[in-house]
Amino acid sequence: FLRPLIRPGMSEAELLKRLTRFVQDQSVTFSFNPIIASGENSCYPHAKVTDRKFRRNDVVLVDMGIDYLGYKSDLTRIFVLGKISSRFKNVYAAVEEAQAAAIAAIRPGKKCNEIDQQARKILESKGLAKYFGHSLGHGVGLEIHEDPRLSAKCSTVLKEGMVVTVEPGVYLPQQFGIRLEEMVLVTKDGCRVLSRSII
Repeated sequence: FLRPLIRPGMSEAELLKRLTRFVQDQSVTFSFNPIIASGENSCYPHAKVTDRKFRRNDVVLVDMGIDYLGYKSDLTRIFVLGKISSRFKNVYAAVEEAQAAAIAAIRPGKKCNEIDQQARKILESKGLAKYFGHSLGHGVGLEIHEDPRLSAKCSTVLKEGMVVTVEPGVYLPQQFGIRLEEMVLVTKDGCRVLSRSII
């Protein structure tokens, strides 16, 4: 739905309006106020939607979720309007690698801070860890933010049936931000990604 809509000249606010109409037409509601951040606005993890218009070669970050029968979802998607720079490709690849490493480590018995560290180690090796200022993820279910937290400070042990987000991000000041977010179910002997990345 989103990809065909996002084009130069459309504003963040206009995209939010179209997205809101689409969600309402499905007889569901947002689980939180969506984040739509383009260009340099994407450098801010919790950016507010503005009237900024998308420009050629912009990065557009969309973070949203749906409330369905009381259960919440939380996903972030990245779109690029035009040419993808080598700098963007390198940062995206690093964030993708960090996310993959964290997801691969998720299983019952692992501590949340161990999962957070898996992602952070990858970004550290690429010289990007200083641009990742928030925790790796959080529990999601009946509330949009629940325990456990995938953070350096949380030693909670993962258990089968927990659902967590895995959302490493790199935010380069005055350039762009990249956050990749998936929802992951802890299974009996590992985990299963409940969502799928697109770019």
